[in-house]
Amino acid sequence: MARPGKSAGRRGPVRKPSGAAAPRNSPARRWPRVVVVVLCLAMGAVVLERLSRPREQVPPQPASQAGPVGEGSISANDLASVARLTLQELIEEARQLAARLQTLPESAEALNLAGSIYEAVHDPDKAVDCWERTVKVRPDSPEVHFNLGSVAWQMGDFEKAKSHFLKSHALSPDLGQLRYYLADSLLKLGEASQAIAALEGAKDLDRYGAKGRCVLGHAYAQGADFEKARENFEAALALDPKHVDAHYGLIKVMTRLNQPEKARKHRDATAKLQQAKRQADLEADRPGEVAEIVGDVGYMRRRLAVFCRAGAEIYSRLGHGAEAERLLVRAAALWPEDPEFSRSRRKGPEQAPAP
Repeated sequence: MARPGKSAGRRGPVRKPSGAAAPRNSPARRWPRVVVVVLCLAMGAVVLERLSRPREQVPPQPASQAGPVGEGSISANDLASVARLTLQELIEEARQLAARLQTLPESAEALNLAGSIYEAVHDPDKAVDCWERTVKVRPDSPEVHFNLGSVAWQMGDFEKAKSHFLKSHALSPDLGQLRYYLADSLLKLGEASQAIAALEGAKDLDRYGAKGRCVLGHAYAQGADFEKARENFEAALALDPKHVDAHYGLIKVMTRLNQPEKARKHRDATAKLQQAKRQADLEADRPGEVAEIVGDVGYMRRRLAVFCRAGAEIYSRLGHGAEAERLLVRAAALWPEDPEFSRSRRKGPEQAPAP
């Protein structure tokens, strides 16, 4: 009978393997296990630390925040990404820049630039809001009154435009294209003599181009001084032979001066130019109504580069050097050929005044 705990089928002594074997609990057997356990624990600790480390949260950034911030040159990736931007993406990037500028506290320059950006993307309501806030901070700014007047002029509110242009004129009479827009507003309100005074008082009338001469011609024609009107319309054509409004003005003036052949000549020229414009509009590869408002992709890219560069100057003066540098780099990627960019990079961002 087999003894309890023993196999009934086993007989004879149990054979042991040849050679001396260490006891099961001897240090020689425990040491390799300890090493393995320690290594596993160490590796687990490293993995756990990596997994528990908080990941840097990088929110999706608009294209305006892409690209390097350091002093290095613009990378090929930056230029390639800019080349792929659509008109709508450029407009959205401009809007985001304007929104960030509005957050700068009590900065008339930032608000004024934000308004200019909104105007460029044809958002007059937001542009006016920015400029009205600017006037509260800087009521003596001729640029802001001019900007408000220009929006009113575009909307056909010539009384309001005249009011703002006159305020701007009182502060800086030869600011930019101010005299032209003031004269045009006065002309549309039937105030021809005031329009003539506004333009004739300019130091250099030709700075307003053919359009300035045309406004002056229409003003003289409205006052029945047809010889003076003819002189100005012809001066406009000397500056721009394809200026349709100048040809149109000469149709009326030559008719009044009893010169029907010359009137017919300008009528034919007007018809040809208008037909050429219609054909060009049909052939133009533009993505619809937005392109008619803000121009094509290349135009908008250059405008955005100018806005970024102007924004960089503002951020730099306010002591935000990193944002200023980022905007300068973005401007270079948008418009690498811009001569103003290379000059600003050589000088470096303007330093903010010491507190």
